[in-house]
Amino acid sequence: MFRRNVVSICLVLSIIAIVLAPRSSSVGDWALETHDIVIGDFDGNGHDDMLVVGHDFSDSTSVIRTPDGDTYPSFVAQTWQNSRTHLGLNWHNQQYQFHAGDFNGDNRDDLFLQHRNGNHRILLAEAGGFFNAIDQTLTAIALGAASLNGNQSLLHVGDFDGDGRDDLMVQALDDTDSSALYYANTQYGNGDDRLFVASTSLNQVWSNGHLDRDWSYDRAVISVGQFRGSGQRDDLLLRPRPDVVYFRAKPSFVAQQYGVDATAAIYSVNPFTQALQHSGWDWAMTGGTVDWSTHRFNVIAMDVDGDGIDDVLLQAVRPRFDSQLVRSLNGSSWSSGTSVDNQLPYTNLAGNQSNLIVGDFNGDGSRNELYLQATADNIDNQIIALAANGVPGATIIHTTSDLQVTSTNQNLNSIVAAFGSPVAGTTAGQASVSANGNAHYSLPIVTPAGVKGMSPSLSINYSGTRTTDLAGMGWSVEGFSYITRCPKTLAQDGAVRGVNFTNEDRLCLDGNRLVKTGGAGIDYLHSNAEYKTENETFQRIRSFGPANQSPEYFEVTAADGTRHYYGKYDGLDGRLQTAAGNETRIWGLVQVEDRFSNHMNFSYVAYTGTGELLPASIQYSANKTAATSMKYQVRLNYA
Repeated sequence: MFRRNVVSICLVLSIIAIVLAPRSSSVGDWALETHDIVIGDFDGNGHDDMLVVGHDFSDSTSVIRTPDGDTYPSFVAQTWQNSRTHLGLNWHNQQYQFHAGDFNGDNRDDLFLQHRNGNHRILLAEAGGFFNAIDQTLTAIALGAASLNGNQSLLHVGDFDGDGRDDLMVQALDDTDSSALYYANTQYGNGDDRLFVASTSLNQVWSNGHLDRDWSYDRAVISVGQFRGSGQRDDLLLRPRPDVVYFRAKPSFVAQQYGVDATAAIYSVNPFTQALQHSGWDWAMTGGTVDWSTHRFNVIAMDVDGDGIDDVLLQAVRPRFDSQLVRSLNGSSWSSGTSVDNQLPYTNLAGNQSNLIVGDFNGDGSRNELYLQATADNIDNQIIALAANGVPGATIIHTTSDLQVTSTNQNLNSIVAAFGSPVAGTTAGQASVSANGNAHYSLPIVTPAGVKGMSPSLSINYSGTRTTDLAGMGWSVEGFSYITRCPKTLAQDGAVRGVNFTNEDRLCLDGNRLVKTGGAGIDYLHSNAEYKTENETFQRIRSFGPANQSPEYFEVTAADGTRHYYGKYDGLDGRLQTAAGNETRIWGLVQVEDRFSNHMNFSYVAYTGTGELLPASIQYSANKTAATSMKYQVRLNYA
């Protein structure tokens, strides 16, 4: 389906319409002190995306997608200025805490906007990762006695009952308020458009002391993850805060004094009663092989070894502690901690330097990647992938300095950036005059960026010496490539001979004669021959098809390994044949594929009567290995 992501080009003599143009921008300084970053799979393609919210009134908010086959967010699906109050909401001044979760079970992560002390909003993600409507508004106690307000509670999002829809765990900030589990509405979509309701019998509200534990944030730190490997159900990892922490600078000394309970524990929802219960798994906070102290370490839940069970990265709060990697062993015990700080190729892992956000950007199903959001704008942001086998080590995928994103035109600023002019109706064309006085004009057709740069490079060009072409008198559409039959010449072949659709014809790639270099015993214009261009382009060109016949298709391999296919290949047919259909006149470029299996396809309409092969469409941003579908299409309409 190509609904939103279509560029349509209408060619009617000199009337040219360009309907989509992206702009490029650098990631910039998305530090914790200036931006909120939320990770979630907003478009449902299996790759996590990013919501970036600027704190300032003059900033913008953007949804940045990770295209299929890519490994980091690189395409801005939607952006708006905070000053425009998108959906009537104030996105600046940190009025909201932003939470991602799939609240309606459609495999796209949605947004829960938790207000400090006002109404809370749920925005469901649309196809393509767009947020264009408020789908539910909730007051502080709309779901029960535990307040949703950000000045009274923390929200933890997870699918605690395993029904495929994310729920809310409300953790009171202090022991005077209640905590709760609010489940997603099971009747949503069955005549009920509310994502969360207060009337469900499953919602649970409790105070400190429930299950013999203190739950408020001033008494405990809670983390969400699938620590026991219990199917799709998320668990709660609770670490109690010590009653007293003693510090002494010289000699370095830290002592903790716990109250009633000095153990951490896993809590989960009973699959039959839906009640929260102790899982039977607890362990000492200190004194063992791993220090779980809340004042030293943050718990980052992530599946580093790909076994479907979340492990824990204990992020050191300060650089003087080493972060620890602790693996879940069969969902019932923890491994010994392994220091990771000194074995990773970066220096900003500590909590006072980076806010760690877990994601699955490469779409392999394992949440073993981290977005390191710098706490200050003098430190680079990074995306890293921890080793899949759980052994400490990491690969830096991208940093602030080299991560580039491309966006569609969502506002006036992006249109100006794309076309380089603030004047309405103008485009970034270039005019020139040749040495013999001929006028030339080139108008780029800007299209959305594809994966790894795999996208078409199109332009509409004018030449004073050109007769009628695709776009009218003097105008042509550039960006397509062809292998054609061409005549023999006296200089090249010692004889002059026109095109006769025999083996005596020669071949040209975009006008550059092909010289046969391989295929002993094979005629020049038969399958299984090998060529190079007369004017060296360092491309290997091979013909394929039935033996002793004209080729069905050609494979042209560039120096970087990118392969270009011309003719009839992979279900595509870009040939212009004779009226009898027994010989091919033109082999059009039908597919381009890079070394990573990212590819784009070209289609044509052939008119044998007039001898025309007209480009019809380009589809791109797909990956063969990952079996992902095309995301973008450029169509050429003729009238």
